[in-house]
Amino acid sequence: MFDVRDEWEDYAINKASSKTFREAYRLLKALMTSLYNKSDLVVAVTQPIARSLKLRGVRGVKIVPNGADINVFRPYEKSVVRRRLGLRDDEFVIVYEGGVGGYYRLDESLKFLQGSIVRFATK
Repeated sequence: MFDVRDEWEDYAINKASSKTFREAYRLLKALMTSLYNKSDLVVAVTQPIARSLKLRGVRGVKIVPNGADINVFRPYEKSVVRRRLGLRDDEFVIVYEGGVGGYYRLDESLKFLQGSIVRFATK
C-alpha cells in the first residue's frame, strides 16, 4: 500500500537545477508510477491527487481524506478562544496546523507578513 499525500516528484522536477537532475526525477516519477501499480492499494488524501495519479495510469486509487471529522470535532466559540489566548476581537489571526516543506514558499509568506506585528499564541 502507498499513501500519497502530494506529488513530490513534480516539485523535485520543477526545482531541479539542471537538465540532468530533471531527467533523473522524470525517471524516478516513472519508477514510482510503476511501483504504485504493483501495490495492492494506493491511497490519496484528496480528489485532485487521486485524479492526477489516475491520469498517470495508476490503478486502484482510493481517497482517504486526512481532515478532521466535523461530526466529532467542533470549533470553539471565537470570543472564548480569543480571550483565552489574549487576543483582541479586532486582531487579524492566521492559523496554520501541519508540516512545512520546501514547496510551501515560506520566503514568500514572510515577505507578505513583513512589517506586520507577529506574535505566537501558544496557550
